[in-house]
Amino acid sequence: MGQEFTRGPSGPSPISVPSRHERGHAAEAALRPQRRRPAGQSQARRRRQQLLLPPLASRLAPSLPSSAHRPATLLPRVGSEMDEAADSSELLRRVEELQREKDEKQNSLEVLLRRVEGLQYEMDEKVDLVEVLTRRVEDLQRERDALRKDIEQLCMQQAGPGYVSVATRMLTQRTAALEQDIENLQKKLGGCLRENQNLQEELAEAYRIKSQLAELHGAALSKNKDLEKQVRFFQSSVAQAFAERDSSLMECEKAKEREEAVSRKFADFEERMREYQLAIDEQKHLNDDLQRELTELKAHTELSLKVILKFYDLRCRDSECSSSVTFEEKCSILLDDCADNWSFCSDGGTSTLKYIASLEAEKESLKAKISKLQSNLRMGLEIEQHLQRNARILEKRQALYDGFLRNGLSELQKFYTYQKAEIMKILEEESSQLIKVVAGIQDKLTEICINTEVNEHPANEIQCCDSSCKDVHVTTDISPSTCPKSDSPADLNSVSFDESKALAQALQEKMEALMLFSQEQERYLLEKQRDLIVIEELQKNLSQVKDEKVKILMELAKLKEQYLLLQGSSAVKEGHDTGDSSKVIPGQHDQQGMLKTMLKRTSLRHWMRKESSTIGHGSSDGNDHTVCKEHSVDVARLRVENAMLLEGVGTVERLTSSVRRLHIVLLKAYDDIKSADSLESTFEALNSLITEANLMKTALNVVLPVSWSGDSSDAITYEALCDPSDSPKSKSWKVDPLSSAGMEMVELLILAAEILKESFLVKK
Repeated sequence: MGQEFTRGPSGPSPISVPSRHERGHAAEAALRPQRRRPAGQSQARRRRQQLLLPPLASRLAPSLPSSAHRPATLLPRVGSEMDEAADSSELLRRVEELQREKDEKQNSLEVLLRRVEGLQYEMDEKVDLVEVLTRRVEDLQRERDALRKDIEQLCMQQAGPGYVSVATRMLTQRTAALEQDIENLQKKLGGCLRENQNLQEELAEAYRIKSQLAELHGAALSKNKDLEKQVRFFQSSVAQAFAERDSSLMECEKAKEREEAVSRKFADFEERMREYQLAIDEQKHLNDDLQRELTELKAHTELSLKVILKFYDLRCRDSECSSSVTFEEKCSILLDDCADNWSFCSDGGTSTLKYIASLEAEKESLKAKISKLQSNLRMGLEIEQHLQRNARILEKRQALYDGFLRNGLSELQKFYTYQKAEIMKILEEESSQLIKVVAGIQDKLTEICINTEVNEHPANEIQCCDSSCKDVHVTTDISPSTCPKSDSPADLNSVSFDESKALAQALQEKMEALMLFSQEQERYLLEKQRDLIVIEELQKNLSQVKDEKVKILMELAKLKEQYLLLQGSSAVKEGHDTGDSSKVIPGQHDQQGMLKTMLKRTSLRHWMRKESSTIGHGSSDGNDHTVCKEHSVDVARLRVENAMLLEGVGTVERLTSSVRRLHIVLLKAYDDIKSADSLESTFEALNSLITEANLMKTALNVVLPVSWSGDSSDAITYEALCDPSDSPKSKSWKVDPLSSAGMEMVELLILAAEILKESFLVKK
């Protein structure tokens, strides 16, 4: 532990430096005072503790009667309160309050114990500090003795008077400083001793308080034991009261159940009584009905007996009958007689009844026909109404179409008038330009004539080549004979004739220029139409090429698969175990020359050459031929680039969808292998996945961009296609990035499928 000293207004005071022991007990530092108290404050603190101890004792002492008198005073009251249910809740609340007071006292006791431990720790620190200070004083004394010895040795070594005085002065100063430090340390040591004494007094007080607290704690424990006994007694009494209450409640519940059972039985008995009464009433009604039926049957049998006897008497009058027969025999005899033996006068009315019945049947059939005709009539009316609605709708549509046509015709008429006005305006502008050009030409001719008159020496040849005449290519040759010096009428006539001739020539050249311009416009329109036709043909050829390319790729993939299978079978026959046929690496990119030569006929570059050659042969002029050729080539190049982009997008979409589908199949197979169900179907799915991935790989190997054109230098023979070794031409061939990316993805899928297949075989 280190120690530093500072001088305060009342003398030097120690400032403690934290040591390892202090840092290790950071939890108890919160309970210790943060600064040292001087010796004069110990008495004030002692008085404060004496003032605090009585309230603490009063807090620790419970405000309850003593353990000797409590059972005697509480038992009668408990005996009187057991009859009431409210007293049990009060007892429970009292027990809870006592438990809370016990917890509070326990907490306060723990706090005081921690405080005592903190004071003990402070006292130990003070003792350590005193020991450190004493050791420091001893060290300083030893240093002082050593310095004195050094001074004596220096004085003995140095005989010079000046050096000795200086050294003596320095040493005296050092000794004075050391003596002052020693005095300060002695003062601090005295202060520490006093503080140590104060701490010892405080520790003694703390021990005394601790002993008092221990006594109070013992008293509290004894009281707590008494309280626990009382609580157990109260709990047993409360439990007994609860048990009695529960038993009474159970008896009440049983009585209620018995009462409910009796009431249910009584209700069932009443219900059965009502049912029996209803059954009796129904039986009475049935008896009455049977009695009535019996009387009716008796009357009917009497009438039947009379009728039978009467008919038998009538039969006996016509024919002889024995009189000694029973009633049943008479009935059988009458029933055995045929119907012809019995005839009545009313038999002629049967035909009338039959006729009436036939008329009624005919009436019913007529009613059915009338209802059918009415339904048909209603249906016809509905159809007529529907047709009328359709006719009205068509009339409205016709009116709308008429209005649309009228509006369109009016718009066309307005457009025609506008175009006519524009054309007339253009013609007027052209005519004004022609008039201006003719006026300029006349001015130039007059200037030329004036210049020829001014010049005195004859000129062999005068050429007029002005910038305005260059546009129409006007050249005039004036000889001396045409412009003589004389002012004769013949000369003037010749000059006017030359002017009119030059004007006619200029007009003719202007007309030729206009004709040439119109021809150029017509040629431009024809070339534009021809370009449109060429573009349509290129699009048709492009679609045809795509279809042919897809077919050829699929055929080539099948051929490649057959070739790989044959190669694998031949390797097995020769005795070389090459593994599964799906692991055979396909040929490199140099094996595509045969496909290039096959697709050479459908190359876009050849179409461009054909179109450019046809356009070149159709043009008459050499410059026009080159311009049209370059234009067609540019258009074709743009179309090819557009087709390349579209094909790339389509290829990426198809590749992504195929790889995604194979990925889903692979994940499903992985889940099936983990769950160990449907192993055979999983193995078949893996085989089909590897086969499809190999087909995709073959198709990606033979893929060609739309802009590719087969050259003879890139053609590769069939031997090179079958040769698995790398050829030098394949190294110089540029790989398509889409094909290479697709190859990588398919390779990864095949590798994952092979790993799953191996794990499946191992697991199986």
